[in-house]
Amino acid sequence: MSAVFLKPRYLDIEEVKPYLKGKVTFALDINQGLTDDLFGELIAFGESALERDFSPYFKIPLQTINGQNWTELPPETVALIKKCLINRACLQTLRQAFGNNTNVRGDSYEDKYETEYAALKGTLFQQKPNGVFLFPPSMGLALADNGINYNNVLPGAKNVPLGGDSALRYANSRLNNPGRSFWYDFFNRW
Repeated sequence: MSAVFLKPRYLDIEEVKPYLKGKVTFALDINQGLTDDLFGELIAFGESALERDFSPYFKIPLQTINGQNWTELPPETVALIKKCLINRACLQTLRQAFGNNTNVRGDSYEDKYETEYAALKGTLFQQKPNGVFLFPPSMGLALADNGINYNNVLPGAKNVPLGGDSALRYANSRLNNPGRSFWYDFFNRW
């Protein structure tokens, strides 16, 4: 029975290999080094970790505002996302395959990729105290509509849906329907 390996969703293994040359041995036989199938699976694990990190802010799978493939985003957005993906893929691969069967440790390489990934994430996720992004999200990237950080690009507080309703619909119903407002309930209880 042959093994079934996960395939990368965003990257191709040939895009990541140059970053790991000299650190990881690639081979056709698993006994000689890291095979393409196993390497692809490690990249997929790194992509999955990135998706977990990005999911509170951006739609997963990564996509344009119109729902198109992430590669249709503006070039500067693709470059930023691709760099994040490569860092996660390299980090995952180094943790699994660097120095296998030797006393060599890859901690300094891992730290390098982890630090760079954290800095890149910071440019995407850093927010002011009122919840507005310090740097607006990358152009064209679809924001998550899950209520955690929904529409916090605009000035003001986070637009968090309450009671399963959209925040604007919720506010509109409370302001325009006196029967549902707090003050109406408060004064009519007495």
